[in-house]
Amino acid sequence: MSRILLYLIFFGSIGGQCVAQYDCGQLGYMNHLRENQYPTYNHYMENYDRILRKFIDKNKTTREDTIFRIPVFFNVLSRNGRTVNFEKLDTMLAVLNRGFNRGDDTSIVRDIFSENIADIKIEFYRAILDINGDTIKRLRAKNSFYLYETDDLMKYDASGLSAYHPEKYLNIWICNMSKNLGYATPPIYAAHWPSAYFKPLHLQGIVLDFRTIVPEYSSDFEKYRKIIIHEAGHYLGLRHTWGDGSLVITGDSTECWRDDGIKDTPYTIAANRTCDNNKNTCIEKQGIDYPDQYENYMDYTDNRCQAMFTNEQKELMIYNLVNLRPYIYDTAYVDITIPEPASLAEQKTISLYPNPASNQVNIEVSSHYFEQKLELHLYSTDGKLVYRKSFTPYSKENVALLSISSGLYYAAILEDNRTIFRSKLIVLGP
Repeated sequence: MSRILLYLIFFGSIGGQCVAQYDCGQLGYMNHLRENQYPTYNHYMENYDRILRKFIDKNKTTREDTIFRIPVFFNVLSRNGRTVNFEKLDTMLAVLNRGFNRGDDTSIVRDIFSENIADIKIEFYRAILDINGDTIKRLRAKNSFYLYETDDLMKYDASGLSAYHPEKYLNIWICNMSKNLGYATPPIYAAHWPSAYFKPLHLQGIVLDFRTIVPEYSSDFEKYRKIIIHEAGHYLGLRHTWGDGSLVITGDSTECWRDDGIKDTPYTIAANRTCDNNKNTCIEKQGIDYPDQYENYMDYTDNRCQAMFTNEQKELMIYNLVNLRPYIYDTAYVDITIPEPASLAEQKTISLYPNPASNQVNIEVSSHYFEQKLELHLYSTDGKLVYRKSFTPYSKENVALLSISSGLYYAAILEDNRTIFRSKLIVLGP
């Protein structure tokens, strides 16, 4: 796709019959430019082949085991009584995180691609604290009578909700759309995207129709639930695997070279609609001639066979995140200094509350741990041990947190250096 918008259109006409499918709305947008803003359209066509085909050498300053954590701020525009709650949003984010952290069923990926399945190590979490550090207790929601198009009207207060600090949060708008089921904006200056598609910061984010996140609003929810993974890929700078050539130019096999700029996604002449093992629409310029990689999240195939990003897609997304969206994430590390979670059975024997906590936290333990020497550890999101407190509980222990600044921490309770409890803890500060 290209730099301003990426649209998902799910209903197309084939032989007069409407079928469920998802397309980013590039074709519609290009037609709009051609008819209404021809200079911009002509600029796109003239400059397409000059786009940078190779992104800048990877930034090597981040550790290999870094996990990038992106807070998500939701803007919900309800119509006809449609609503969502935090639980539904967390369920949607769980789908997103499985896609980005190799949690989907990767066994469906063909052997020829299986060694190139990337664990992106990007985690998305619902924002729990607002920009002032206050706990978000209610959804940011508004009643709206609009059926939205792909024209960004949902991103203005007059017709929707304006973005909430888009430099620090990934804004996701959930609304009722007239035709499309979603679209997203890539970062400004992302490689492989025509400059005609820049969007200002206040319009950046992801837009999703209610049908993509709430099963009650769609009989085809299983077909739509991974749309958020596809759109998050666009938000982090990925194009469609075939480079969108066939959406803007009609022609012959030379369109095979209108590529996504990613070396380890095979050349493909157009979007895939089916999970066809025999489909090979382009011959590679050199090396092994791979079939079309329909398993990739950035193609249009059915959710049942989408299960992977590639290693170069990972590298490009991380590069864009670090260099083009530098203030929107925090980091944690898969580090041995952060204890691994205890077993579920052990976890249930201990409770830690309130969460969020202010100047103290309560720890309740089962009788098994009465009068045992335990330790509470708090780790910052960069993996550093910032607080340690020994205690010998009898039923309940109150632990003061007066020296802890506000923020997100990993809390661990240890017995003889063995983790028996672990959870996230939000501290609101003294």
